[in-house]
Amino acid sequence: MTARTLSSVARWFALASLVLATSAAAATPAPVKLASIDAMPPAVQKTVRAEATGATIRGMFKEVDADGKTTYEVEMKVRGMNKDISVGEDGTMLVSEQQMTLAELPEVVRTGVLKAAGKRKIALIESVTKLGTLAYYEAHVRTGKSLTEIEVGLDGKVME
Repeated sequence: MTARTLSSVARWFALASLVLATSAAAATPAPVKLASIDAMPPAVQKTVRAEATGATIRGMFKEVDADGKTTYEVEMKVRGMNKDISVGEDGTMLVSEQQMTLAELPEVVRTGVLKAAGKRKIALIESVTKLGTLAYYEAHVRTGKSLTEIEVGLDGKVME
């Protein structure tokens, strides 16, 4: 192959990659910001209203994944702490992430988080509940200007 042929082939692959990347991004629509709870289905409204009691809602979004599955995301503040929930179309609470303090963690989890964080600064800690069951804890640690998530199981061990 000549240099010109190689250049043409390289351009073709670059263009094909760009088309594939663009179509993949287009396949998953961006979340749609919702103006009010009333824009959600009644079952979702019921769950959101129950979870948001005493909270300040900061944002609500409707998301449709590549498979066409719709979920509703709600970001809120409860007693000064962040809480994010994901609710299915049928009103099922899928995921709840509740901010907490290091002191609130069970001792075994706190020890695991501190060990995994090492000398890095812990910026945020959350409990993660899936389908009504506490699944694990997340610690967001800062290294320079970047944040990294560390997931720690209920047994205090870092999850892979």
